[in-house]
Amino acid sequence: MLACRPRSVANEFTYRKWNNVKGSDIRTAQKRDELLSRLQDFGHSNPNVCRRNVHSLSEAHDLITAINEALKEAIKAVPETFSAVTWSAERFAARALA
Repeated sequence: MLACRPRSVANEFTYRKWNNVKGSDIRTAQKRDELLSRLQDFGHSNPNVCRRNVHSLSEAHDLITAINEALKEAIKAVPETFSAVTWSAERFAARALA
């Protein structure tokens, strides 16, 4: 969460600068366009991070699913041994995989 804070502050600062550009001459318009481009970059940063990490997240999800399935199979093999784990695993599976 702390890593997002400087970006958020920079984004707010850039927005304030963009919002306070006064005038209609060419240099003012260029400054406004430059700041707008910077704001758009801030807006694209989170989706870009998600796209870069989607493969890792998918692999982690597959691993968690495989572990959950293995746990369910172990419980089915000897159900009387894992009575509390059975209830807990079923509750977890219902919440996590829903």
